Amino acid sequence: MPVDLVQIVEKIKEWDHPAFRQLVTMYQQQAFRLSFRILGNEEEARDAAQESFIKIWEKIGGYNTEMDFIPWMYRIV
Repeated sequence: MPVDLVQIVEKIKEWDHPAFRQLVTMYQQQAFRLSFRILGNEEEARDAAQESFIKIWEKIGGYNTEMDFIPWMYRIV
């Protein structure tokens, strides 16, 4: 995982809101694309992606930075 992402995740684990916004900006398109592939509806996919990031915020404490972030995020999505 890129060092920047590790630093961002560590900040999020300390409830850093700007770091979380940065993470969302970095990965929102990937979350939306997966949601759209599953749901086939643009509006539902946007809602699902947004809800996924809420869950990511809640579960980030259990994320191991030695593992790839995207597969972890996809399981949540």
